[in-house]
Amino acid sequence: MREMDFSQKKLVSRWLGVKGMWDILQGETKQFVKQRLESFMRVEVSHRLGCSCYQRSVKRRGYRNGSYARDLLTSYGWLEGLVVPRVREGDFQPLCLEKYRRRQRAVDRVLLEAFLLGHATRKVRRLCQSLFGAEISPQTVSNIVRELIRGCSSFIVDSLATSTVLCTWMGCGSRSASR
Repeated sequence: MREMDFSQKKLVSRWLGVKGMWDILQGETKQFVKQRLESFMRVEVSHRLGCSCYQRSVKRRGYRNGSYARDLLTSYGWLEGLVVPRVREGDFQPLCLEKYRRRQRAVDRVLLEAFLLGHATRKVRRLCQSLFGAEISPQTVSNIVRELIRGCSSFIVDSLATSTVLCTWMGCGSRSASR
């Protein structure tokens, strides 16, 4: 039986090989996600226009107008240079991308949860750098928290209005029942 070599030098070289493998997998995963999103958007614009690229049809409902590049922060990391198609007539907004958003909602939820667990905005920024490989500003974290505050306050106002209506309705029913 062969003896295993667990020397410091061997362990370090093997660990660096494993770490490099994960970096390669992460890069390939990001590339795959980017390609899938771009193909989904191409299919979506073809469906909206009624025909494929360079195809003539009487059912055509518009024309392509090139594309533009957009960066998107996803749970897989930054997707840089995502090719988003344009349409000449009308306002085309792909379903997979929200208008004006540069981050996936899942990323916002992770950052918000870290903030709610007590981490300062600058610590959340460092967490985002280590998890997603993306630089965000402390102001971005504050904006995400502000969205939560707006949502909570509207929920409270809506639930109070519903409670008032329900109490008024129940109050009328109990008065008429006691007469």
